[in-house]
Amino acid sequence: TKLRDKYEQRLKTDADLKREAQAVTEFKKAKENTTVSLQESKRKKEKEEAEKKVANMEKPAPQEGAEAADAPKAKKKKDTYLTEAGRVLADMIAQGGQNKTKLTSNN
Repeated sequence: TKLRDKYEQRLKTDADLKREAQAVTEFKKAKENTTVSLQESKRKKEKEEAEKKVANMEKPAPQEGAEAADAPKAKKKKDTYLTEAGRVLADMIAQGGQNKTKLTSNN
């Protein structure tokens, strides 16, 4: 559909959206993993890797162009999902309700 195509296009260009999608994928992968190693060193390594990923997710993605100039001024934390929801809603409005679209998550 057109909505999915526009989302996929934004996913290719928006660094924050890419990181959010990657985080969801990694969460699902971790959730499916139902085994735990009995080796303490292996568990510590896995824990450290998970902590690094969380720390990296908390850092904002590098901005480009005009947004980069405004970045130091921004004090609010950017909500990527809220921003994308607004974009999808705008796309739906732009379509003018021509077709009844059922939104589903592919994640």
